[in-house]
Amino acid sequence: MPELMQEAGEYFECFTLCDSQLRAGMGGAYALDWNVVIRTAEALDMSIDEKFFTLLKAFENTLVEEINKDNGKQ
Repeated sequence: MPELMQEAGEYFECFTLCDSQLRAGMGGAYALDWNVVIRTAEALDMSIDEKFFTLLKAFENTLVEEINKDNGKQ
């Protein structure tokens, strides 16, 4: 995730504040709750634009993959 952290810059702070807001089912974690992330970004006066959503999706994919790998789900 280090390369993602560098690219994300200010966005990374918002995403990590929300890293425990996961949607999960019987198969494990499958997504971040984007509603929470967007509300957090608004509270931080961040620009919610195309870059935000592109980086959010990359962060979400990496986070879910790492969590599921740690839990033996992948």
